[in-house]
Amino acid sequence: MKYILNSIKLLAFLLVFSATAQQAPNFTLYKYNLNVINPAYAGSNGFSQLSANFRSQWVGVQDAPETQTLNYNGLLTEKVGMGVSVMRDNVFISNEYNVYADFSYRLSVSDNMDLFLGLKAGGSFLDIDFTKLQNSSTDPLLNRDVSEFNPNVGAGLYLKGEKFFLSLSTPKILQSSRYDESTNSEATDELHVYLGGGYSFDVNDNVMITPSVMGRYVGGAPFSVDASLTARFMDKFEVGANYRLDDSVAGVAMFSVSNWLDLGYAYEHTLSDVGDFNDGSHEVLVRFNLRGSDSDEEMMEEEMEK
Repeated sequence: MKYILNSIKLLAFLLVFSATAQQAPNFTLYKYNLNVINPAYAGSNGFSQLSANFRSQWVGVQDAPETQTLNYNGLLTEKVGMGVSVMRDNVFISNEYNVYADFSYRLSVSDNMDLFLGLKAGGSFLDIDFTKLQNSSTDPLLNRDVSEFNPNVGAGLYLKGEKFFLSLSTPKILQSSRYDESTNSEATDELHVYLGGGYSFDVNDNVMITPSVMGRYVGGAPFSVDASLTARFMDKFEVGANYRLDDSVAGVAMFSVSNWLDLGYAYEHTLSDVGDFNDGSHEVLVRFNLRGSDSDEEMMEEEMEK
């Protein structure tokens, strides 16, 4: 029975791996973690940030996708930002690590508006361990593992105003092909394009409403759109909802525990038939705001006054 179950898992995995478009994971808390998809975001807040994101998809399903990210971004000079991100994406017997460095340059559009230009460079380490399948030793096809590196580059634009943001990015420009003789399977890292934005409305001194949207296009895959609406109270905590087109709905919460620590959580329910076989998806964000007496934020403010 275990051999049959493993065979079914393997078949499903190979169907995904042999698809023409390999997609990066979706994040429900995307607007709090933009550095992962847009290098231009690096340093745009005027101070350094260290963020960790943990996503468990389709809880209750064995070997379902799990994604962890760790990223840092801050300022090198008044106009130059930098960032480093590491993402691990685990699905069944596959582990993929994405490691990238980001650089941004700030252009002042007006007194209250800046345009950031960004570049991203790095690559993906892909490992597929067939030895994790029981009884794999009886099949020569399953005695070989996949281990390879695919370099890539990306670019982005980030327009930031006092009450709004616009983001356009393509974190993976190169279409890197993957081929493994042991599985006779092929996949391609297709071009990813993200376009989104948001605007904050002040209801009163204690309440702010922010609608936002993020669209994603991947060659050979359905167009994906996330639309969210959040309400922030007393500049301390934020609650809202997110809808992913034809895919899921989610509840979102973000808490400013202190001036230097933010905590976020999202629970996502799948709308398709897959939702009948799992207990939803969970996402947690921990973000450290590294401010100081000589903070990057003060440095940016001084530059804007010149």
